[in-house]
Amino acid sequence: MEPANNVTRCRHSESSLRPWVIIFLPVEICFLSRRVITSSFCLDSPNHEVFTVFPMATLYQSSLAKLSKARRLRVEAQLIEWTDTSTTAAENVAQLAKNIQSETALTQTTFTALLADFSDWLKTSTSPIEAWSKACRSFPFGGKACISKNRPQILGRAVKLNDYLDRCLNMGSRLSLKHALIKNQGAKHPSDPISRKMKASPIGNQLIWATFSETSLDQPFDELEPTSKNIRIALGLGCSDSESQFILLTYGSHNHKTLPLHQPTIADAGSYFYFCPNPDSSAQWGITQPLTPNPDNLCGRPELIHQEITGSTLVFPYLFTTI
Repeated sequence: MEPANNVTRCRHSESSLRPWVIIFLPVEICFLSRRVITSSFCLDSPNHEVFTVFPMATLYQSSLAKLSKARRLRVEAQLIEWTDTSTTAAENVAQLAKNIQSETALTQTTFTALLADFSDWLKTSTSPIEAWSKACRSFPFGGKACISKNRPQILGRAVKLNDYLDRCLNMGSRLSLKHALIKNQGAKHPSDPISRKMKASPIGNQLIWATFSETSLDQPFDELEPTSKNIRIALGLGCSDSESQFILLTYGSHNHKTLPLHQPTIADAGSYFYFCPNPDSSAQWGITQPLTPNPDNLCGRPELIHQEITGSTLVFPYLFTTI
């Protein structure tokens, strides 16, 4: 007997001569309510044993299933509430809920612990966003480490100019430092005073987000025209206003051999809803989610995170974006 349409024969029973078949059906899974909806089907022959094959559970689903019933219901109820997009503000938390459901880089053990903490913080925090942020603080750098053969040697970071000046205030007055930075931008060999100040100053606080180029290994920003608009859109810097000016820093990771580079996760992003998990669970780095509107169709950029460091490995020149 030939299999009917949409039916695949998978093995034949020698004892009963009854064919075993698998029926592949369209399946829709509602992650929040845990409902499974399948198409109906009809099979003429009573001599078939039929199995419906469902997709594998996502990391979120399998981690959620490890929680106690009370914790699981509390998390599910909160994500259902966040997916109500009846207001503009709610679109942000809806994206946060989607990000939680789309996480791929955490281990199941870590993700389960994160969801458990989130559920517990929901009982005592003043807001669900605060509860999520508090839960995330206990799980930094939980993504996969970038192994040596794929480890980028040159990284790039876009920092709002005013923020960078604030980090360097102990190096001199804000105004004089800004003038010195402007004077030396684009120089492969900036003056000794400004070079020393930049190399002694931190390039970020606590958790550093960095990008790199997979094609021009020593030029992390080379595919991007250095305008504030392009940098904001391509790197997904939604918390920076359109008038922000950035300083583009390039630095080496090769002199920080003990500095792990990690794929970012939802725990690293916290309540920053402009972040989007890399859908490729085998990837060793993330991909930025470009902001919308994106009139030039700029692509997402590779992104990694690492611990706070100074600018000791800065590679000059640095650039300012044009507004």
